[in-house]
Amino acid sequence: MMLALFSVMLIYIGSLALEEQRKNDRLILSQIENSIELMHGSVQDACIALFNNYNVVSIMYDRGIESDFGNLMLRMNIINRSVVRTSPFIHSIYIHNGFTDTFYSSFRRLSFSDSDLLRMLEANGAPPRLTPIHRFIDEPEFSGDVLTYFHYGGLDEHMRMDGGIVANIRIEWLLHNIKRAGSLDGEDNATVILVTDSGRMISDDSVSAPLKDLTAEYYMRHIKPLMGEESFFQAELGGVAYSISYLPISGTDLGLLRIVENSAVGRYVYTVRTRVFQIAALALAVSLLITIAASTRLYTPLKSLIRLISDQKEPVQDEDEYDYLKKVFEKSEVQLKSYMSEHSKYWLVIKNVWLKRLLNGKKVPGAEFAKMAKEYSLAIVPDKGFYTAVMAVDNQRQFEQKNTTAERESLMYAVSNIACEIISKAFPCEGVELTDNTVAVMINSEAEAEEERLQALFRKIQDCVEKHLSLSVSVSIGSYADGLAAAAVAFKKASHNMVYRFAYGPKCVFTARFISDGRSEEKLDFGFSIEKQLADAVKNGEMSEIERSLDRILTEIMKMPYTNMMISLLHVSDTIRTVINDAFSAKSIWKRESINSIGKNLMACETISDYRRELIGELQELFAPGELSQVDERHEAIVQAARKIVLESYMNPELCLTYVADIMQISGKHLSRIFTKSTGSGLPDFINRVRLENAAHLLKTTSLSIGKIAQKVGVANESYFYSMFKKRYGASPREYQILQALKKAADENSASNTEKSGEDVT
Repeated sequence: MMLALFSVMLIYIGSLALEEQRKNDRLILSQIENSIELMHGSVQDACIALFNNYNVVSIMYDRGIESDFGNLMLRMNIINRSVVRTSPFIHSIYIHNGFTDTFYSSFRRLSFSDSDLLRMLEANGAPPRLTPIHRFIDEPEFSGDVLTYFHYGGLDEHMRMDGGIVANIRIEWLLHNIKRAGSLDGEDNATVILVTDSGRMISDDSVSAPLKDLTAEYYMRHIKPLMGEESFFQAELGGVAYSISYLPISGTDLGLLRIVENSAVGRYVYTVRTRVFQIAALALAVSLLITIAASTRLYTPLKSLIRLISDQKEPVQDEDEYDYLKKVFEKSEVQLKSYMSEHSKYWLVIKNVWLKRLLNGKKVPGAEFAKMAKEYSLAIVPDKGFYTAVMAVDNQRQFEQKNTTAERESLMYAVSNIACEIISKAFPCEGVELTDNTVAVMINSEAEAEEERLQALFRKIQDCVEKHLSLSVSVSIGSYADGLAAAAVAFKKASHNMVYRFAYGPKCVFTARFISDGRSEEKLDFGFSIEKQLADAVKNGEMSEIERSLDRILTEIMKMPYTNMMISLLHVSDTIRTVINDAFSAKSIWKRESINSIGKNLMACETISDYRRELIGELQELFAPGELSQVDERHEAIVQAARKIVLESYMNPELCLTYVADIMQISGKHLSRIFTKSTGSGLPDFINRVRLENAAHLLKTTSLSIGKIAQKVGVANESYFYSMFKKRYGASPREYQILQALKKAADENSASNTEKSGEDVT
């Protein structure tokens, strides 16, 4: 009977081997697809962040960009160092200036010519935003395949970008990851190829040209007509039988092909058959031995099992077989609990990645969604409507300075939990940590027009986060979506709308409808009459009238789209500088530095209120009455007051330039300029010097740990404290403490020897 069973198994081994091959191909291609989609999400986030970068904005919308070539080169070098060189997959960044209709490149030289890009834009007009497009660059300085992403603000009358960025992704990086993931199963003759919709085969040099040509012909004839469906084929290419698996990459015009020679499958079948015969022979022998042994001693097989498990040559003397098996079971239970504990650490991470994929538009069949919902205990369901909301930390620079990366991630996890805890009482929801300062919330809703109810819930969340985490967060609520695909679109719009926090200030809550109703795409500038009133007030030096005119202009600017808002603020600053230079520079030469600095730090301001405070502070200083000596006396009083605040508050981790300026009720830029001009160094340098001097004193006089000393002097990040201390004293805190102890011991020894010498003389 057993032989008959094994005979039946051999009949189905061939078909089972092919099915196993198909499943194996699907698993490996899914791993590669996940890697590509994670890269896709990372590139999208990088493009959005880069599009709002000050250096990029200043290049995109500067009418006279080519008149200051040195400044242009400096900004492109900053972008190249901070983005391109730090990313393993970004090849180059192009920045398009709509006024000059020119692309400025980070690759080798500023004017690098990409003829393929220009031909593509000329033929197709505006490309889709944040979507990978495969291109082949064939230029003398570079030749190869790239994936290109476009992101831009708007279109001109010719339907061309009026300013944007182009990110080219290294295809070599992608091929390296494909090769590494494709070789995980150990099949030496397995090949993974990246294929475009046009049938272009992209791979490394390990794939022969004839195989790529044959595969391209087969793809165009058999796979492409399936319109991007996942498929598995048995095909003959060049006289060789192959198994071919195809998996499309959603959201792109790319797909993955995995090709395996059927000879490998044959070897696998042969190996399985051999092992089946071996197992059958072994099973028959064991059955025979058990039958014989059972007639003599009932427990002999059990003892043999004990010896096999314990690897002992001699039988156990002090315990019977059941006691030993109980110990084995208990040990296995401990190992299982350890495994489950390790698994739970990564459960939340995997869940977060999967939810990110949903927000990025990943299409998920109903069966797969049900499986993931059960595995991760998801509260949301795909057959209901969705609201998506984005929560971002206000005052991000201070948030980054105060907390390490791990601390920021923990705080965002806490924000996500608080949001879900409050919202889940009214709606099913799930939280997603997007970055170390941003959180998204997916909310199920069966009906539209729930914005007011959601706004009330998010204000409650803001109060709770501020009370328990000491954080201020702003919220952008997306429009209502009737499914997952529409929810991904609404999420991207809500993320983009977060830039309007600049207009409404910290701790704001706004909806997509509020943003679209509150501003007009046609409103490009404020009225000429208001601008003239501001110019006249500046000429006359009337601060009250300047503030009134400026408030009217800012009210109009807040109704504009974000890009027009920033351009208009730059225009306001430029107008004020021009009027002051024309009217006052001849009489106030000593104030020229203040004149030229007006509005320069616009991009550093996080809200329009910050911009107003900085600008009014600069103008108040400029129009302050009195001679230069009186100004110097006033500046000295400001410097002394700032010193006193630092000396009294250096233990506070929140102490910084903005903290001191808020106490003194002046702008941070104004305080920084006065302090630097009067002392020769900046206020942050003075804060660090005071902290480090007190830290050195504690190292010499106490036995506190380095971490405790760092906390006592107001430095929350211990590694940053080490870096600052070593830069100032030439030694780490631990080395400095040891050197001071040795010096103290040497001084005491020297004093002791001196006293002893004096006694000997006596």
